[in-house]
Amino acid sequence: MRDGGGADSRRSPAPKRDAGATSDPKASNGWTLSRDAVRARLSGRVALIVDGDAEAFGRMFVSLAAAECRAVLARRAAQALQLAAQLRPTLVIFSTCMADVSAADLFKQLRGAPGLAGAVMVALSDRESKRERKRLIEMGCDGYLWKPVDRFLFAMDLLQRTPRLLNDSGRPPAEHQSIAARDQGGPEASS
Repeated sequence: MRDGGGADSRRSPAPKRDAGATSDPKASNGWTLSRDAVRARLSGRVALIVDGDAEAFGRMFVSLAAAECRAVLARRAAQALQLAAQLRPTLVIFSTCMADVSAADLFKQLRGAPGLAGAVMVALSDRESKRERKRLIEMGCDGYLWKPVDRFLFAMDLLQRTPRLLNDSGRPPAEHQSIAARDQGGPEASS
């Protein structure tokens, strides 16, 4: 189905695989999210995905749709800016490997675009390294993820690696603090 702005926008049923509470060994925060917790934080959001890779978008779409988040694809920077003004997304996931613009220029354009002033900006890179992580943090990204995208765990990884999507303090929500305390061998955290 086509969205009015010429972007791909599809709805699909939840994935068949059970992606319940799972821990990502790469995540440093030590806590897990259930499907319900993921849905509670992403439901009703509009996510603008800026990526020329339609296959990666498909995998992100399946995961975000299961969390009741509307995902819209922009394949070029100019299209992303146009869609941002129309849709006013609260979440922008952008590829650092766009053919038409550098990652730094794309980030600056998106951050300054009308309708994106307070949006959560997450970089999606195919180069997982300390240097790349440092570059994305210095650029001002709210979070970063690595390709390839796992269609079943993408939304959970997105939340675990982007504190602004969880709450303003950047810490796990209260219902997950006891999990972190247990995993670290400490006393149960009180809410």
